[in-house]
Amino acid sequence: MNKKKPKDILTPEQFRQQLQSKRETELTDWWLRLQGLNPNAFASVCIEVLQAQQKANELLKSYANLLTPEQLAHIKNFNDRLNDKRKRKKLKPSSAYPILNLCTKIYRQAHKNEMFARQKIQALRNQ
Repeated sequence: MNKKKPKDILTPEQFRQQLQSKRETELTDWWLRLQGLNPNAFASVCIEVLQAQQKANELLKSYANLLTPEQLAHIKNFNDRLNDKRKRKKLKPSSAYPILNLCTKIYRQAHKNEMFARQKIQALRNQ
């Protein structure tokens, strides 16, 4: 039977700290996923790519009806590259710009549609 050496045994305080650290890490990972970010990629990619990942997930959740099949494929390709560890290391900030531009385009389109709908409602009220 393997007995642990006295230096390998955790004190109750060390055990509590280790447990608390594990819980906080899990909570942080959950929050990052909720925000549309990959916790595994968080430390290894630049901020532009993280922003693009978050915006891509937001587009898929909220504005999927405004996306064309080509745009959906482009977002899926970007997410696939982020999920693959080797490809993720090769991502540069310039790879995020097309996604961010697409996001801006879709936001403008959504705003335009909303304003058109509001004008239509206002016109119906005034009749």
